[in-house]
Amino acid sequence: MRNYQILDSSTIDQDNVLLLSPAEDNPEKPTLSMSHEGAFISLSASFGPLEIALRIRQDDLRRRLERLYPVPGLATTHQIGSVNSYIAIGLTKDNRLVMRPTVVADAHGRVTFNLVTTPALYETIVNWVGTESES
Repeated sequence: MRNYQILDSSTIDQDNVLLLSPAEDNPEKPTLSMSHEGAFISLSASFGPLEIALRIRQDDLRRRLERLYPVPGLATTHQIGSVNSYIAIGLTKDNRLVMRPTVVADAHGRVTFNLVTTPALYETIVNWVGTESES
């Protein structure tokens, strides 16, 4: 069974970096950071000392977020990225965003972080992704 970490707190710093994390104290401090880089968005998902870093097209992420539809459970219905590194996303029936940043090693394995947001954080992400980069 997958172990999902709930992200329910967000901040946007002076450089327009969106940082998502759990509100409760967690020693491993699971976080997802997103920053605009021209036509791309850099994502950094970390849990303790582990990190998955992805760079995806902003338009692809924006379009996929706009086209999400609620499904039962914690399923992901869209992937953004390449075959070897991507973020899978889905929307639950109660409007929580499921995110699974993944790096595939080969046919034998992969590294994936299992994250889910609150409905309010889902709206924050949609609004932030829709903004233009200031660079």
